[in-house]
Amino acid sequence: MNAVVTDTSPLNYLIQIHQAGLLGRLFQRVILPGSVLRELLDPHAPALVREWCRELPDWIEPHDHAGPAVSYGLDAGETEAISLALDLRIQTVIMDERKGRRVAEEHGLTTIGTLTLLEAADARGFLDFENALNDLRATNFHAGEKLLSACLERVKQRRNA
Repeated sequence: MNAVVTDTSPLNYLIQIHQAGLLGRLFQRVILPGSVLRELLDPHAPALVREWCRELPDWIEPHDHAGPAVSYGLDAGETEAISLALDLRIQTVIMDERKGRRVAEEHGLTTIGTLTLLEAADARGFLDFENALNDLRATNFHAGEKLLSACLERVKQRRNA
């Protein structure tokens, strides 16, 4: 995939499990909305996340967006990620929140979540999915056990194919 726009939570969790570099390996361009960067630098964000964001890697493109004053009923990061993707004609948004994903998809965008990113990275040999999932579970990442089991099953089936 060429370019993506990222929301806060997937990048936050990837940083916390020391896998943020996956984005630079999976995508040529990763657009970081200004409101997302501000959320990641918020004093309440984990120290590791704030530190990582102070020196962004070359594959991250910070982008302040003066888009429409439409909130879609979402937080600032999700709203700006969707608006920015639409304005820049970038087809894919990295986003975990269910409501944000639904709004993005209603606007014709493709959404990818943290777990899908980890599955893709495992498929390319960039990491071991089970280890990454264990690291993710040590954070405050929320996902139902049914979803996590389905992801593990897909990874196992792919490996056995």
